[in-house]
Formats: sequence, structure tokens, C-alpha cells
Amino acid sequence: MTCREYASVFLQLQTEFPGVKFSWIDIEDNADLVDPVEVDNFPTVLLAVDAQVRFFGAVTPHAHTLRRLIQTHQSNTPSPSDNSDAQLTALAQRLL
Repeated sequence: MTCREYASVFLQLQTEFPGVKFSWIDIEDNADLVDPVEVDNFPTVLLAVDAQVRFFGAVTPHAHTLRRLIQTHQSNTPSPSDNSDAQLTALAQRLL
């Protein structure tokens, strides 16, 4: 699945989760926003709650995968060791 095809999945889930802010970032067009975070695989998802990173990584490009990821992290409180990378936290804050 190409990024363009995954964009429609992303938009579909945006309607399913109206209380969640979704931001589609093209890392080639918005490299300055993402830098210095390295994104090597696509699609890569950053999921944060109140700028606290809950997940960062590549996912399979399917609606059910992203849906389950969102549902899991909406209902769970992160442990203190969850994704405490300062660069990821700064990126999450920039996206808010």
C-alpha cells in the first residue's frame, strides 16, 4: 500500500475518533518539523496523549491496526518507561 492509499485509511479513522487530533506529516515536505527524529519505515505513527508519547514506530498500513493502536493507548495509562525519548516528546509538542 502506498502512502497515498494509506492517507484515505488515516482520514477514515479520523472520523471514527473525533476526539483525537490526527496530523498527516509528509517527512519529505516537512523535514524541518520532524528533524531530528529519524523515520526509516513507512507508515510510521507517533501516538501521544497530552504530548506524552505512547507509541512511535512503523505499523502495518491497515485500518484495523491503527484503530487497535489508538484504542489501546487511549484506555491505558503509560508506565514510566514508555517512550521517554526527549526528541519524540518535543516532536509531539510541536504537533500539538
